[in-house]
Amino acid sequence: MARKKAEKTPVQIAADKAREHYKTAKEKAEKAPNNEGLKKALKDAAETMHTATATERRERFLRVGSNRVTKAIKALQNLRQVANPRSYAFTGDDVGEALEALKREYEGVSHAFEQALKGSEKGGNAPAFSFSNK
Repeated sequence: MARKKAEKTPVQIAADKAREHYKTAKEKAEKAPNNEGLKKALKDAAETMHTATATERRERFLRVGSNRVTKAIKALQNLRQVANPRSYAFTGDDVGEALEALKREYEGVSHAFEQALKGSEKGGNAPAFSFSNK
């Protein structure tokens, strides 16, 4: 089933308009490279586009990040239910493995954000977790 495309937010619409305005200003400036007025208009359009794009990215982070953190919390709450010894049989080693895998993934997420804040980016995709069969 195809996913319904969400309507654009006002911030996304403003960013689209800023990008279009920049594109138009750039085309005009390229046609008249010695026109100082067009150069200033291009510079102003670039600044507006940068601001609008940054605002759009921030809005997207808040929306997507909030949804993903909520899903992660729900997944951990579901995992907590597996700690019921009347319904599941597990060993201390099983618990240790699971908690270590979760800890590694948490540290990976934390490291990815720290690196992003420092100006670098990279967070790897870890393979799916599986208990070892001992």
